[in-house]
Amino acid sequence: MSDRIRQLWVPGLVTLLLANVALTVMQRLHVEPLLISVGKYWMLCVYVPWLLILPMVGAVGGFLARRARSHGWHVYLAAAFPALVIAGLFLVILPLARLFDRDVSSHIQLNGVLAGLTSWVVLPGMALAAGVVLQGLRPKRAGG
Repeated sequence: MSDRIRQLWVPGLVTLLLANVALTVMQRLHVEPLLISVGKYWMLCVYVPWLLILPMVGAVGGFLARRARSHGWHVYLAAAFPALVIAGLFLVILPLARLFDRDVSSHIQLNGVLAGLTSWVVLPGMALAAGVVLQGLRPKRAGG
């Protein structure tokens, strides 16, 4: 297995899987998101318990990446993989929506896009990165 797969893709996909399983469990348990409305189109949808679990998920991703001898920003990239996937979906879905519905640009407001990015990319990314930081602070074992 190449270094890139072992150091980046495997930890990233494990992190993505764990984050999605955690969110699915929250939804199956009928945990309601916190909805914060500011103005007509600005609405943050935040699953607070999920955000509290994400640092642990990020720590797992960071641990797996470091164990594969990854270092620097590669560790954070592997751990923040779920947030990066969602950011990619935003970048792909919004332009594709314009192809299928010519009127979609009148329905999409910049405030709503920013709220979605904040709810699903920025806040989860920060929580995942916090887990990497905390995992990196753990004491090193002697001889290992």
